[in-house]
Amino acid sequence: MAAIRIVRDVLDKRIVDRSNATMGRVDGIVLSVAPGEQPEVQQIAFGGDVLAHRAGKWVVRPTRWIRKHVGPRRSGDIRIDWKHVTQLGRDVRVSLSAGNTAALAWETWMARIVARIPGSR
Repeated sequence: MAAIRIVRDVLDKRIVDRSNATMGRVDGIVLSVAPGEQPEVQQIAFGGDVLAHRAGKWVVRPTRWIRKHVGPRRSGDIRIDWKHVTQLGRDVRVSLSAGNTAALAWETWMARIVARIPGSR
């Protein structure tokens, strides 16, 4: 991949899977830094904990409590290896299927909750 401006070209961009389903937005970038080398992007990260850390320390504790006591998942972030990123532009396109990751866990869980509400269908 050609040289990119990581913050401008990746951070906060929508993540789109191979079937054009939206998986979320890039909330964080995982780098590896070897002595004397340029930093290298290893993964993109998204999810509640990653976004909470960006918002500030005061947001992290309530976010973790909510995740622990409510919802479908116990893990706070989702990471996608950089090798799965196929295209950068308006969106970050990946070669994965959203259904094969935990990216849609909250949406699926909420759909089940909403379906139980009388008159929701």
